[in-house]
Amino acid sequence: MGIILQINNSLSFLQLPLQYGGLVAIFLIPLRKSISTIWNRGKHVGLVDRKARVLILDLDGVIRHLDLDTAERAAQSIGFTYAELIQTVWYNEYSFKLLCGRSTREEWWNHVSKFDPRLEELSQDVLWDEVFEISIYDEELIEFVRGIKGKYRVGILTNCDKESKIQILKELGDNHPFDFVFSSSDLGVAKPNPAIFEKLLERIGAEAKQCVFFDDAIANVEAAQDVGLHAFLFEDVDHLKYILES
Repeated sequence: MGIILQINNSLSFLQLPLQYGGLVAIFLIPLRKSISTIWNRGKHVGLVDRKARVLILDLDGVIRHLDLDTAERAAQSIGFTYAELIQTVWYNEYSFKLLCGRSTREEWWNHVSKFDPRLEELSQDVLWDEVFEISIYDEELIEFVRGIKGKYRVGILTNCDKESKIQILKELGDNHPFDFVFSSSDLGVAKPNPAIFEKLLERIGAEAKQCVFFDDAIANVEAAQDVGLHAFLFEDVDHLKYILES
């Protein structure tokens, strides 16, 4: 649901709304699959080591998907479009500190609520509950994860603050199939900084070549590749199955 706004390829103008990882699902949702298909073309064959035994998944845009219609209505009820609200409250240094576990939501809100008069009377709890965390989990993907347990260790790597991590675990429930769930606030660095993957590998005791990673943000995929992971831009569950089975 990283915040680093770095432009580094021909599709970079599409990366900006993608780089908020665990906290913000993209508002370019209708374009996601076509972008993924174009970017992934020619990158499938021969990239996954036969010894790969760890599958790492991004959360928002892969396992969990924003209910965009509901989020848009909620944003409009306070005088914003969803895209405008995201731009206002997330593209700033305070959000980066929040995602990396260096500040609290209260500290974050004390700063960003001053950015626009429409935010001054708004409770941050309303913002989180009615806009940011209105999501639907992909049950087909979760069941697929259950089915490959034993062959792969499967985990989640997402950009989110500490309170969102607690909410994610609550939503997944005690019987979720994931072997680990790590957030940017756990590791002190956010995607697409390559250091987040290095820290994750250290935590899970794996080598980069043993890991397959899927994310819906191009910048995050490229950062993972730079560290040596087999990384792909997520299209859908069938695409993920094809990569693992091939």
